[in-house]
Amino acid sequence: MSLHSHRFRKPHPWTAAALLALLATVFAANCRTGETAREQPPILFISLDTLRWDALGATREGRPSLTPNLDRFVADSVLMTKAVVPMPFTLASHMSMFTGLYPQVHRVTTPQDSLSSRIQSLAELLQQDGYRTAGRVTNDWLKAEFGFGRGFEDYQRLPHRLTYSDRVNASAEEVLVQAAEDPRPLFLFLHYMDAHSDFFQQGRNRLPYYSPARFREGREVSQEDFCDDQGRCATQFLLEADREGRTLPAEQVEILRDLYESGIRYLDRDLGRLFDLLRDNDLYDRSLIVLTSDHGEEFQEHGKFLHSQIYDESVRVDLIFKLPQQHLAGTRIDTQVEVVDLLPTILDLVGLQASGPVQGKSLLPMMRGEAVEARTALSQNKLNRMRFALRTESHKIIHDLKEGTSEVYDLRDDPGETINLAESDPELAERLRRQLMEKVRENRRLAQDLESEAAEKQTAEDSVLTKEEQERLEALGYIQ
Repeated sequence: MSLHSHRFRKPHPWTAAALLALLATVFAANCRTGETAREQPPILFISLDTLRWDALGATREGRPSLTPNLDRFVADSVLMTKAVVPMPFTLASHMSMFTGLYPQVHRVTTPQDSLSSRIQSLAELLQQDGYRTAGRVTNDWLKAEFGFGRGFEDYQRLPHRLTYSDRVNASAEEVLVQAAEDPRPLFLFLHYMDAHSDFFQQGRNRLPYYSPARFREGREVSQEDFCDDQGRCATQFLLEADREGRTLPAEQVEILRDLYESGIRYLDRDLGRLFDLLRDNDLYDRSLIVLTSDHGEEFQEHGKFLHSQIYDESVRVDLIFKLPQQHLAGTRIDTQVEVVDLLPTILDLVGLQASGPVQGKSLLPMMRGEAVEARTALSQNKLNRMRFALRTESHKIIHDLKEGTSEVYDLRDDPGETINLAESDPELAERLRRQLMEKVRENRRLAQDLESEAAEKQTAEDSVLTKEEQERLEALGYIQ
């Protein structure tokens, strides 16, 4: 079935009753001997690092699909096409997913930070509800010591390599074998990094985006195309171009896009194998599977590469929920949401509530087809932390708190964010600026409340990262 067929639709009113019926049979309580028992579904949370919102076949707007396996998964799921990340940075964005809080509030945004004990993570909440919890990650920014390991009884960071997805799948299979002997429902977090830019390895890789050669067929690419005169290659080549303000020729940028997309094709192949693995273990149909990304990627749309700015190419992603038994399959929601909504939505689907503050909102009413209030989304620049963006359904303002400068874009007429309306429509700019500042102030108030209640210091004097990890992340453009 084509991903652009009639099966993709906005929720209809009748889906509310159907979803409630599903929750009654899959999630809800069954009374026996005076007690309440719930049959909780297995939960699989899949994070695809650096996957742009327009990488999926369903959102590529007529261009050939790169992701046939993900397309079939999307056809079984609820697809939300306008999810906004709070910061285009793996550490901060993932912590927002796991806590339902903006980075200003959870405050895990530097190598020295770890999550406050006042804040509970998704894994902790599910573990308390009786879930067996396991995680397999591929990025140093997801180290357990930042707080990601809390609530996981089995959390492993796989070694850095030029390819990741096959090893994530192999490790996931080990988890599934072990979990088959456990009566508890499984919560499994899997992080894939194959769409991410890559580091230089002498004799093995000088390309900014690596994938096995067979996924690069049809494109002649020299290993020397992305090295500068000082021998800086791969991600370092792009990082230096950003630092020096160098603009690459359009032909070279197009090759970069092709290399990036070849990594996505490679990732998609192994995601298909993962879904087959779940079917073989009688888990696919029964599971709640959530799939998203921590940020997108820039290809000089606004003068830079990699992911640091707060234009849509970096902060807009897809958010996908495959419900048990593929309920609401093929539903497409184009209303704006945020990845901070992930935690409250999963909890809502399994009948749980967070015990502490959560800024995200459950998306279950939206899935049911209920009318929901228009949402705004807040994002923060990765490198310039005084630069914020507020995105509404129709407009975006980017405001620098230090400089006092603003950019305003009409996302309906100018989705590429190329025409700054800040001077031509000052009333609109001021209205959006006030909304942005209110959200920033709200975050500061909540962060201060949490800090004043905390009894212990949560910021380490030394980096959570080892010297080797810091060097590796510097090579990937993270530490500057």
